[in-house]
Parts: sequence; structure tokens; C-alpha cells
Amino acid sequence: MIVIFISHCHKKALTTTRRILDSYADRIGSRSWKANITLEGLKAIESNLKNKSSKNNSVACWIIKNKDIELEWIIGSKKRFNEEGKFSI
Repeated sequence: MIVIFISHCHKKALTTTRRILDSYADRIGSRSWKANITLEGLKAIESNLKNKSSKNNSVACWIIKNKDIELEWIIGSKKRFNEEGKFSI
């Protein structure tokens, strides 16, 4: 499955999140990653991010299925994304 990660982290959480996601996925922007990954790999990323989560951390995971994009989970501060998982400024 194809997965997209969007990060809205601050301070030390940004470097930690980048280090974790760079090891699993290709960076396609300053705060976004894309990967073709299995369900087990996605669970590994989720657990790694949860273990390192802080109040400055916020990562959304989107799955692309049959030309449709759906939000899988948000780790960290959910207030940085709206209820649909879209980035709010």
C-alpha cells in the first residue's frame, strides 16, 4: 500500500520525527514522506512514533487506496490538524 506522512512538529520533535520517517520512507517535501509499505511496516512506524511522542509532535498518516485517500491515524497533538486530518495553519 502507498502511505503518505505529514508532519507538523516543533523543536526537538521535528528532528526525531524526521529521523524515524527518513528510515522508512522517502521524503517528498520538507514535512512530508511517501512510502510503499506493508501493514507490518506501518505498525512499526506507528509504534516508533508513539514511543517518541511529545507535546510538540504531530504526524498524520494517509493511505492511498484505489485512487482514494483516507486518514489512517494521527499521532501526537491532534489540534494541529482539523477533524479530517488536513493541515490547518
